[in-house]
Amino acid sequence: MTVVTSSASYAAPNAIAGIVIPDSKLAREVTEVVRDTEPPLLFHHSSRVYYWARFTAKRRGLRFDPELLYAGAMFHNMGRYRNAATQSLPASGGPEGPLTVTMRSEC
Repeated sequence: MTVVTSSASYAAPNAIAGIVIPDSKLAREVTEVVRDTEPPLLFHHSSRVYYWARFTAKRRGLRFDPELLYAGAMFHNMGRYRNAATQSLPASGGPEGPLTVTMRSEC
């Protein structure tokens, strides 16, 4: 399997179900910036946001710029959870009301 980076804590698949991370200078620089400045937890979260957005766009037949979508997904929470051993992400609780999802960086 091809990975985005050689660092084990930041290794992410380059393709999931045929969806690939754009192979461009911009995408490589975005990956490097996020990998170098954010914890692995946020790097992987942002990567999943990109794949989810691509799946959703494909399913709905939407047109998009893959590089722009990747940059937006990777930067959408940049700096938000810096220097926290435990990060909490707000999530919708549906009819039960708001809830908080807590993630630990060692997970």
